[in-house]
Amino acid sequence: MATSLVDHVFGRILRLPSYPSAGDWLVRRIDVTHQLDFGTPEALEVWMDTAAGVQRGIRRATVDVSDPLAIDGYGPARTLYRGKRSRYRTGKVYVKGPDLLVHPPRAIRGDREAVKALADQFRSVARFESVNRALWLSDHAVSLGLLPARFADYGPGIFHDNARLFFHQSGIPGLVSTGKEPIVYFPVSYLAQKLNLSDLWQSEFAHYFQREAAMTDTTLLTTLYAIAPNPKTAQAAFDFLCRVRVAGFAQARQLTKRSQFYVIRRLLAAAGVSDAMMQDGQALSLVRLEPCKIYQFVPRRDRLDLVQQAHALALDADIDRLHRQVFPPRVA
Repeated sequence: MATSLVDHVFGRILRLPSYPSAGDWLVRRIDVTHQLDFGTPEALEVWMDTAAGVQRGIRRATVDVSDPLAIDGYGPARTLYRGKRSRYRTGKVYVKGPDLLVHPPRAIRGDREAVKALADQFRSVARFESVNRALWLSDHAVSLGLLPARFADYGPGIFHDNARLFFHQSGIPGLVSTGKEPIVYFPVSYLAQKLNLSDLWQSEFAHYFQREAAMTDTTLLTTLYAIAPNPKTAQAAFDFLCRVRVAGFAQARQLTKRSQFYVIRRLLAAAGVSDAMMQDGQALSLVRLEPCKIYQFVPRRDRLDLVQQAHALALDADIDRLHRQVFPPRVA
């Protein structure tokens, strides 16, 4: 894919006689897109209401309140943003139908009836877009499998020095930038071998397709005893949560020594109990939804062929027009 794109842009459009191989280009960002068909516009609207409403202060295990969704527009035409304007990582979700009315395919732009008919078919389709910039890829290089596991133990300076050494010893044409915030840049060929694009999408959006279920006391106790420094501390943390259920958080905290409370708080957090859950006295865990009527949307082959043929017919004329505009002939 990368080779085809580089050949198309630099060979066919810019008409350069030579250019670097696609595999040697360094990646500054990766865009991952996915389309899901919810079956009906109403089902999609309910899902978007849920995803948006979750971020309006409702206490849920799935929510990181430090990174709320931003909402542009309203109704079916709205767009949900995660990390909007971030130079690190951004995600957005929108309904494809209304978007096609505003940004129709060039091949049918002049045919209003065709555009409307196409948009109607996409009213139940949500498009998910994730933009993963080089800084995010660099910071998550170990978890993504781009660098060996030993790099997880390195501090910033040692991490980047060893990344340079790793590239040199492995013969990988990567780059580690210098400056206040160094970034490890990976070449296209290396990412193509190591990176699973589906993992990027999953890490950005998969938690919106999970629900919360109450964690059983047995599961919580087992976890606490496994991670606590001693059984007494594990039992104290569980007893505190039980007191919250009976007397409320304020009363339970008042009956607990300050130093002991912070030990309990850290231990409960390590067991997966957030501050919000602790105040409710109820531990929650994430559970994947059962299969439902949501499936990956794949456009019909005949429609894709029609659009591709229309673009192919207009491409040469468009390239000639761009060359005349960007590289006007010199006047003698």
